[in-house]
Amino acid sequence: MNKAIDIINSLPSRVIQRIGAVLLGSSGFTCKVREYRYGVFSGTLIRTEIALRACCRDDFFLDQADFDMYSRIGGLGLLTLIIECKLVDHKLGRQMWIPIISHRLHKPVSYEPPWRYYYIVRNSTRLLVEGKMDVVFYINQLIYWGIRILLKDGIRAFIKPLALGLVHGLVNSLGYLNPEVFKNSSS
Repeated sequence: MNKAIDIINSLPSRVIQRIGAVLLGSSGFTCKVREYRYGVFSGTLIRTEIALRACCRDDFFLDQADFDMYSRIGGLGLLTLIIECKLVDHKLGRQMWIPIISHRLHKPVSYEPPWRYYYIVRNSTRLLVEGKMDVVFYINQLIYWGIRILLKDGIRAFIKPLALGLVHGLVNSLGYLNPEVFKNSSS
């Protein structure tokens, strides 16, 4: 933590005054500081008064609420930054051996189950419609998580959360959805 504070305090005062949130990196060596639009809650430093103004959506469950918060902070005219060096341990998903991907990378990869993919798709679609997520990032993360479900759980387990998440995101049907909806989706 002291290293992060020292890095932040070394920034020009005009930058420090505009900081809304700082994501502590989980990899890298340079400790370079740069703007970062899509931060996560884990490892984010944020002042209480900013958190109270920018966080969190009542209608988002689980995924992308942190991306929405970063967008709201930017909407307040504040900077969202990342320090690009190993300051925290953070991994998304649980590590799992998934054929094809794991064989190619020679290691387990991050995986989220279909019910969780639904929230990623739905909430990301909502953020895309609201102009808070860019198209390239949106497509990349849907492919990133979707390919893992497709290869591990099969086509039906992939299609159901993708289709339902897209529809619910487009019609603004948000909130909690019981994960039982996705039982028996696997092929």
